[in-house]
Amino acid sequence: MTAPVPGHLARILVGHSGPVNGVAFSPDARLLATAGHDRTARLWDPATGKQQRTLIVHSGPGRPVWGLAFSPDGRLLATAGHDGTARLWDPATGEQWRTLSEDGAVYGVAFSPDGRLLATAGRYGRARLWDPATGKQQRTLSQAGAVIDVAFSPGGRLLATVGDDSDGDGGGGVGGGGVGVGVGGTVRLWDPATGKQQRTLSQDRAVWGVAFSPDGRLLATASQDGTARLWDPATGEQQRTLSQDCTVWGVAFSPDGHLLATADDGGTVRLWD
Repeated sequence: MTAPVPGHLARILVGHSGPVNGVAFSPDARLLATAGHDRTARLWDPATGKQQRTLIVHSGPGRPVWGLAFSPDGRLLATAGHDGTARLWDPATGEQWRTLSEDGAVYGVAFSPDGRLLATAGRYGRARLWDPATGKQQRTLSQAGAVIDVAFSPGGRLLATVGDDSDGDGGGGVGGGGVGVGVGGTVRLWDPATGKQQRTLSQDRAVWGVAFSPDGRLLATASQDGTARLWDPATGEQQRTLSQDCTVWGVAFSPDGHLLATADDGGTVRLWD
């Protein structure tokens, strides 16, 4: 692949008192949200680096905020918490709008492209679909082991869930949060309109992250087995394996779909063609 243009560090945002578990830009790029191990989500002005507000998501120790996502119109921010809640916030005011309660840690959140559904990834083998406008649960998608991450396809016709095949009570995994280690992983593709499972993609170890390409023709997964894999979501066929020497935690496509970024526990981010 052509070498990317060298970048430079624009600024460092200092505020969290522990690890930062997730980041998300608002649709208009005027806000950056960060999820912290310190039980807070923080909103920043990326142009100036100034912190705009701190959202106290949980009280008490040991309750990290694992992930977050803006709604497509930018009017809501969803946070995923270890206390078994997904919370909806007004990023303009910092007011908490709604709390969606589950029976175990919530590891990930994702809005559908039209903003009418919020998907949550749960510890005890359940992904849930909610109506963010009412807070009502629309559907529960059950699988073996913890659900670690969720992603909607660009058209909203598919929901991908990823995780492991443990019983969800292991001591390792995400921050010691009960996600099993060393077991097989699965990627499941669902029809969010009906709740029917369309396809199951299997890997040797737990799958930590998932992302659709902008055109929806590829699905990327990040795995504990040291690989990022590219799949055809229409057929379930594996297209390519990108091998590394350590766990891959996350994957993200560039907006034009020409690059895939992988994040690993060796402290490296790699860009792939």
